[in-house]
Amino acid sequence: MERAMAKPNCPQCSSQENVVPILYGLVDFEDAQIKKDLETRKYVLGGCVVLKENWYCYRCEFSFSDPSIKSLPTKPKCPGCSSKLDVVPILYGYVPLGDEKDVVQEREKNREFILGGRVVQEEEWYCHRCESGFSDASVKSPYNYWR
Repeated sequence: MERAMAKPNCPQCSSQENVVPILYGLVDFEDAQIKKDLETRKYVLGGCVVLKENWYCYRCEFSFSDPSIKSLPTKPKCPGCSSKLDVVPILYGYVPLGDEKDVVQEREKNREFILGGRVVQEEEWYCHRCESGFSDASVKSPYNYWR
């Protein structure tokens, strides 16, 4: 069962119903589910370069960042070692250049997430103890909640 992420209100127009997550990374446009999700506005594509904005408002066409995405409500247990402490979300897409690149690299160094490359994969979580990626349908990663 998919866990719904709490959507923030748009800081520009206050809408919540028109706010959707921004999906970064290279997606498979032949995938029927991705086509359906795009048509029904479940998310919007942000391109391959990961930016600080993680929400988009269809009502006023404004992209914004929600600072609460930094804190994980819950993490799954690693299926290999049962650790929760060593589990972090996987972030897909290109790392931006300039100052934002430094921020992304610092956050990865602090084990807030790991970078998974530019192509979106099935694995949503990574265990530093086991050094392996995995998915858990009951706990969605805050970076991959469009699935």
